[in-house]
Amino acid sequence: MLLTLAATALCLMQCRDSGLPEVPPPVIPVLDIEVFHEAVRGKDGGLRPWHSDGDGPFHHIITLQAEWWLEQPDHDGWPVCCTAAKLDRGCGQFGGAVPASTCSLGILAMLKYHEYAGDGRALELARRLGAYQLERGLTPSDIGEWADFPWPAGATGDTCPDGGGHPFCTAGEVMPDKGAMVGWALVRLYETTGEQAWLDGSVRIADTLARHAAPGDGSRSPWPFRVRADSGVQVDGPLSGNQVFALRLFDGLLRLGVERDGYREAREAVWRWLRDVAIADTSGGSWQHFFEDHSGDEDNPTQFSALETARYLLEERERLDPHWLELALAIEETVRRRWVVERDGCFVVGEQQQDMTPYNSHTARYGSLLAMLHAATGEERFRDEAFSCLCYAAYSVDNDGFTDTSYGKGTAWTTDSFGDWLRSFIDALAAVPRWGRPAS
Repeated sequence: MLLTLAATALCLMQCRDSGLPEVPPPVIPVLDIEVFHEAVRGKDGGLRPWHSDGDGPFHHIITLQAEWWLEQPDHDGWPVCCTAAKLDRGCGQFGGAVPASTCSLGILAMLKYHEYAGDGRALELARRLGAYQLERGLTPSDIGEWADFPWPAGATGDTCPDGGGHPFCTAGEVMPDKGAMVGWALVRLYETTGEQAWLDGSVRIADTLARHAAPGDGSRSPWPFRVRADSGVQVDGPLSGNQVFALRLFDGLLRLGVERDGYREAREAVWRWLRDVAIADTSGGSWQHFFEDHSGDEDNPTQFSALETARYLLEERERLDPHWLELALAIEETVRRRWVVERDGCFVVGEQQQDMTPYNSHTARYGSLLAMLHAATGEERFRDEAFSCLCYAAYSVDNDGFTDTSYGKGTAWTTDSFGDWLRSFIDALAAVPRWGRPAS
């Protein structure tokens, strides 16, 4: 379906002006993509994958990347990624831990990879990540307002996180959006396996979110960025853009027939806020905060939240909103203006306002969205730009599958270089099947 220029213009006219000053062109640092492989370029000078064969341009690279993570060792009985934000090539841990983001994105990626490759190890790893969250990664049942809710952070190597141990994270604090991410991942585990524990865990998380949901407006989102787990008092970040995983969680549970107090009201509050505040703010300024190692008191909008919302719009389409395509296109345009530059024949994406480094997963995310927009509209420019993004992200993978988040720094973030990178590639291949492995 092709969106007319008139429809696009109408959508953008309906978006409110945030009143913020014009956003200047993004200033994005240069990363050396040739640290592992010499750049391969086509006749037009455009970047190409560093490996391509009869299985397509990305299958071999995806397989290497997935294999490295599937073979990660255990640490105190759990996958090493659960208790570290960063790993070196030998799986040495450092940088604290971000278990909720790592495990949720890892579960989602492993379920997608299991479907893509038919690898039973991926499903088993997804189960183990879910088990870590339910057995080790939740706040105590008697802590207070946010009981039995995922901890967002922990100390390096500590299998019992407490919310501290990572920059800007303090013991006893939770991040509602990270709990929603875990809740949605558990729903997907239940849908895949039929195992009741995952559904029960997701319901407990959703109950807590529903109990604390607020309508939201231009100065506050349905849940803030950080709160005290005991009292529920807001710590920082009244405006938190990563609300779409809570929408996914409530939609998923309602689809499964789980009707509990406040679910529908919370779901409607989240979608109204996303549509009428975050998407409508064409400056991008309402997509505030995502990353655990930053303060919610900064002015720090991120492309993560914007693009994940667009991803859900493109997946759900009319079930989410009759204007799904116009809204997704409006998000893409906002992201393009605020976080994207074309450099040396390649599109790259800055991470967040306070750190515009074009790490591997963010450009992969943008590439997956462009591929999905191509599938929805038929526009070839989206496909070509998506290919450019994916090629850039592919150069972060070495021959052994080690995926360096920042190309040559010797660091694989367990969020970016694990689940985030992989699920974006698999979504892109689903949108443009010719990039994937030919059917046997």
